[in-house]
Amino acid sequence: MVSQSDRTVGSNKEGVPDLGDVRNRLLAAVPTFEYEQLRPFLEPVTLKKRQVLQEPNRPMAHAYFIERGAASLFSRTVRDGDVEVGIVGRFGFVGVPIVLGTMHSPHRCRVQVAGNALRIAVADLRRLIDRAPSLNRALHQYVQALLVQYSQVSLCNVRHPIHERLPRWLLTMRDRIESNEIPATHDLISQALGIRRSGVTDAIGKLEGVGAVRRGRGRILVTDADKLEQAACECYRLIMLEYSRVVESADRGRH
Repeated sequence: MVSQSDRTVGSNKEGVPDLGDVRNRLLAAVPTFEYEQLRPFLEPVTLKKRQVLQEPNRPMAHAYFIERGAASLFSRTVRDGDVEVGIVGRFGFVGVPIVLGTMHSPHRCRVQVAGNALRIAVADLRRLIDRAPSLNRALHQYVQALLVQYSQVSLCNVRHPIHERLPRWLLTMRDRIESNEIPATHDLISQALGIRRSGVTDAIGKLEGVGAVRRGRGRILVTDADKLEQAACECYRLIMLEYSRVVESADRGRH
C-alpha cells in the first residue's frame, strides 16, 4: 500500500475518473486496488493539437495515459526532419522510457488529435509500478507492441509504396481515436509519412475513387473500412494483431 508520506508527493486531483469511467485501456485493465494506489497521483489534463509531450534526449517529467485523442512519435535528423514512427492513443501511454528504467527518449512526441489524458509524474509512476504488478505487466506488454509498431513502420516506409502506406496510416489513426472522421490535413500526413504533399493528394484521390474515404476541410472520413484495409499493406494487420494481444492480455490480467 502507499504510505502517508508517499501520498504527500501527489494529491487527490479533482476530475480523476473512477476506474469504471477510465477510457485508457491500460489503466482500465488493472484491478481496483492497484488503480486506487495510482489515483491520488493522476492529474487530468487537456491535450492541445501540436502540444509537445516529450522532447528528444531531454529528461521526461510526466507520463501520459491518453483518454481521448492521439499523439505521434517522431524520429528526426537535421537533413530529413521529422518522420513518424508510431501513434499513441487510448490503447497506450506516452512515457515508455520510464518503464525501461531511463528518463530520455530519442523521439519527440506531439499531439496530432486534440483530446485529454491522465498525467502522472515520472517519480511517482516509477515508484508505484513496483507495487502494481498488473499495471507493470500491462505496461511492459505495451512496450512490446510499440516496438512491433516501430519496426513495422520502418519496414513500411522503406519497402511499400504510398498507396499502401497511406491506408495503413489512416487505419492506425482511426483505431487510436476510435472514429471514422480523422482530423488530418494533407500537410500533416505528408510530414508523418515523410513524403511530398502532392503524393498524399494523389493517394487520397485514388482511395476516394474506390469509395474508401471522402475528403473534407481539414479532415478525412473513412467511408468503407473494409476497402481501406484491402488497400493497405500487411503492416497494418501485423500492428493491429500485436495491439489486440496486449489489450486481451491486460483484460485477462485484471480478472
